[in-house]
Amino acid sequence: PPSKALSSILGKSNLQFAGMSINLNISTSSLNLMTPDCKQIIANHHMQSISFASGGDPDTTDYVAYVAKDPVNRRACHILECSDGLAQDVISTIGQAFDLRFQQYLQCPSNKMSSVHDR
Repeated sequence: PPSKALSSILGKSNLQFAGMSINLNISTSSLNLMTPDCKQIIANHHMQSISFASGGDPDTTDYVAYVAKDPVNRRACHILECSDGLAQDVISTIGQAFDLRFQQYLQCPSNKMSSVHDR
């Protein structure tokens, strides 16, 4: 747990799902986290609500972090531990989803993006 001074900067931490195995689904429309057993949705962040993603740093090779805004947590940093060297694959896939979404936008720049199917 962070110190009192750090808590005032970082805000509250939600550790409800800490250490839990999850399924991660990345598409051009959203990033979805759910429990593998009962398929409970932990988080569903639309791509336009994700403002930053990073992973595979030399000192934290097994972690991916992304910042997203949602009605429950407002703007929050979500940290995923990806064992077996998967962090680089996860961050690359998120990057590919952003790139594909941008390519879709270039083909259809109006507000029709929500009707474009995931690739």
